[in-house]
Amino acid sequence: MYNSREEMIESAKHFTKRHGYDLVIGHSTKKHGEFARCWLMCELGGEYRNRHHLQPGDRKRKRESRKTNCPFKLLGSRKRHETQWLLSVKDGRHNHDVISKPGEEEIVDSDFPDLEDALYRWHREALLQNNDAAVHGNTLKAKALEFWHTMPQYQNLEPPDFGGDWVKAYRRRHGFPIKMVTKTQHKTSTPSNLTMSSVNAQRLMDATQTPTPTPVVDPALGNDTNAGSDFRLPPSATRLIHALPAANQSLINSIASHVATEMRYNDASHDFLHVLRVLSLSLHILASESSPPSSTISNYDPTSIILAALLHDIADRKYIPPSATASAENVIAATLLDHGSSDALALKVQMIARNVSFSAEQANPRMNRAVVGQHPELAVVQDADRLEAIGAVGIGRTFTYGGAKTGAVGHAGRGLQDTLVHFGEKLERVEALMKTDTGRRLARERTERLAVFKQWWQEETALAST
Repeated sequence: MYNSREEMIESAKHFTKRHGYDLVIGHSTKKHGEFARCWLMCELGGEYRNRHHLQPGDRKRKRESRKTNCPFKLLGSRKRHETQWLLSVKDGRHNHDVISKPGEEEIVDSDFPDLEDALYRWHREALLQNNDAAVHGNTLKAKALEFWHTMPQYQNLEPPDFGGDWVKAYRRRHGFPIKMVTKTQHKTSTPSNLTMSSVNAQRLMDATQTPTPTPVVDPALGNDTNAGSDFRLPPSATRLIHALPAANQSLINSIASHVATEMRYNDASHDFLHVLRVLSLSLHILASESSPPSSTISNYDPTSIILAALLHDIADRKYIPPSATASAENVIAATLLDHGSSDALALKVQMIARNVSFSAEQANPRMNRAVVGQHPELAVVQDADRLEAIGAVGIGRTFTYGGAKTGAVGHAGRGLQDTLVHFGEKLERVEALMKTDTGRRLARERTERLAVFKQWWQEETALAST
């Protein structure tokens, strides 16, 4: 039932448009001066009215007509002395293929964004734990009700109707497939006994399936020894990335390729492999901090974390001449904008990435705390980058950097003993600066490894000096 003729027509057109067909008004009838009936038909229904004209131009028009006399018809009717309209299907058959690409419904904002954020975090974790197995709509409804009754802002309020339309809207807002689709073997030909309607239904299903996301690092980069040999993100990290909207995944892949190219000449202490390890650690911290789901994780934006991890060493002052420093101030935002990012995302990621470094926090700790307060994603990426500075990997990177810079123009370099002194200047102080629980736990383990290595070094050098 619809409150007006216009509402009925708009709803019918919207529905059929989503399924690949366009409606037109066939004709309407009035009673006592008011509309009482309205026929809606397929755009390809009927024939041209001038089919009986004998002029050559008219006959040509008839031959080239797209109309197929499609029998599809809907009837809207209103009873006398009533205002509501009833829509019924008089003939549901089509005699042609879809005539327009099934479109997506407009994505509208949620009425309960904080609840959906909590549900999204739980949903993402469920995908990670179940190897991307789809979560049933009824499960989502039950979980939404559970969050409604446990979140304080909804206490004593009547829960809304978390029905099928809400589930579809939620999935669309957060980039999940609208329907649960089982993986099947695609056939190369259509069996002859299928009806036209079943063929159209299959095509519609194919159109709504979510394509397999491309990997965050293009496979071609894996064969480039300058870019990073055969490193691949762990499955849990790639599943988290695949849960993001397709546009975000495309931006991430584009930025990853750009960073790999930009860093291809860096030494192994700050190469693309280092960036990928920071990215992997960032996603590990994010997943650990959000399991079990808590109210704090809603402050984290996975896309910003991924992009900041990828870009945190772009235009690093250690690898660019001093004369280029000024022009490199906004290189991160400019790079993101060049690859299709929004202005807001580009500025946010630049703010995070430029404050990741140890030296930036030491130079202005108050500023660093303010940025973490505004963008908590900084804490995640910062902890990941600092974990790369300690432990076995940190030791290897420290000696690699010292050796790479020895003899380089404009750099005095570091000898082996000077590198060990760097342990006390920076590496042993990293643990106290960690900001997440996961980061602190991992830093404790890696700092202990530093101490063991330092003890071995002192024992061996003491023996050599005797």
